[in-house]
Amino acid sequence: MKILAISDIESKAYWDFYRPGMLDEFDLILSAGDLDPAYLEFLVTMAKCPVFYVHGNHDGRYEQTPPGGCKCIEDRVVEYQGLRILGLGGSHRYNGGPHQYTQKEMRQRLQRTRLQQKKAGGVDILLTHAPARGFGDGELPDEPDAIPMEPNWLYGIAAAAVAYVLGRSRRCAFIGGVLGVIGAQVASVVPVWMSGNAQRLNLGGAGAFDAVVIAGFLGVMLAELAGELTERIVRGRQRPQREFRDGEFVDHKE
Repeated sequence: MKILAISDIESKAYWDFYRPGMLDEFDLILSAGDLDPAYLEFLVTMAKCPVFYVHGNHDGRYEQTPPGGCKCIEDRVVEYQGLRILGLGGSHRYNGGPHQYTQKEMRQRLQRTRLQQKKAGGVDILLTHAPARGFGDGELPDEPDAIPMEPNWLYGIAAAAVAYVLGRSRRCAFIGGVLGVIGAQVASVVPVWMSGNAQRLNLGGAGAFDAVVIAGFLGVMLAELAGELTERIVRGRQRPQREFRDGEFVDHKE
């Protein structure tokens, strides 16, 4: 079975630039939320398979305009061609909006599906909008706007710090910052390639505001700060002896 899993961003390839037959290879389409209902309606119309979906934390509009022809599997276990799928959409509560839940509420939702899971003999796929605990959830906030720094920059900053410590130069810090982000982007797609799946590799593309460029400059700034602090500390420990000569203080040279 070949499944098309979609979430958050409408693919222009499957919408704006759709060509007849592009979806024929898929046996099932699973939407993990935060997609335009018109997009889902388009997919289910053009594909030769059903579309199952759960809600994201920005899908309040689904209440008034649900995607026609698609099947909502929230809090349900559905079976399709022998595949058992549990739908559990929404996200962690962060501002009280629709389809947001506390940990207690999410546990209660899951508990209410226990009987369905038992009757089905288990679950093969958990369709969620937010990742389940321990499966790529990390420690970052639920919304990108709540993250104080672009996560991709952290790779560059860390690499820049290591490069400066080893190379003791701002040039090494800049190169380390740039290669840190590029290396992280390459590392993220290598496992996908090794699994035999296609994955596009994007290296930059936002000009001067790209994470690759910014990480490099942050590395230089970090190196400059580290160098200045180190210099001040050393100067503080090794204060030159001074003497008053010709009306001013001068460093005493032995």
